Amino acid sequence: MWRKIIIGLIVFIVLSSGIITYLNKVVLPVKVKALAVKAIEDWTQKKVSLGSVSISLFKGLVLKDLLIYDDEKTILSIKESSCAFLLPAIFKKEIIIPAITFRSAVFSCERRSDNSFDIADLFVNKKPAIPAKNSYRFLIGKINILNAKINFLDST
Repeated sequence: MWRKIIIGLIVFIVLSSGIITYLNKVVLPVKVKALAVKAIEDWTQKKVSLGSVSISLFKGLVLKDLLIYDDEKTILSIKESSCAFLLPAIFKKEIIIPAITFRSAVFSCERRSDNSFDIADLFVNKKPAIPAKNSYRFLIGKINILNAKINFLDST
């Protein structure tokens, strides 16, 4: 009996590591990276650069060297961001992310001469959002920011 359990566990570990290796080498660097860049560009209306995308057993989905910039300056630079998500919720058209972690983030914030902040441009959608019938609902539990730096410029 124990022998079957051990063999089943070994087969599961080998298959899991093979699937993760395949995703990290073939699917994620091309398809998911392009999809992530496009989604962030559409949401922020800014230009986006992304170094790499991978899956880790302990961190979940890992984005490295994420850069959000405008024509003039870099708005947000994140060395590494990671999030895990709950797979069973995907079948209910929900993506539940218990926590998102940003490591070594550098954020540039400017107060303009009209007393507005440029950060507002990131969160204000230029296009009206029309929810599609097949769209997913996102739920985020918490956001962890580690070793962050804010560069503030007051232009008033």
